Amino acid sequence: MLEHYLIGTYTHHTSQGIYSVTLDTSAGRLSPTRLEIPIQKPIFMTFANNGILYTIEKLDQDHARHYLL
Repeated sequence: MLEHYLIGTYTHHTSQGIYSVTLDTSAGRLSPTRLEIPIQKPIFMTFANNGILYTIEKLDQDHARHYLL
């Protein structure tokens, strides 16, 4: 069985944003990560009931920006 996941990374060095990965539960293996959404510092992610991904990007200590993807 294949399970698909999105991973939000707090960007440092080589990380670039939100990645996807697939877990093959039968083989017990993860696919290589794939960059889906280049975004700096995604600090929150959730899916709405309609499948839209909502994420918040930290801009600095006092500011953030939200995205609908």
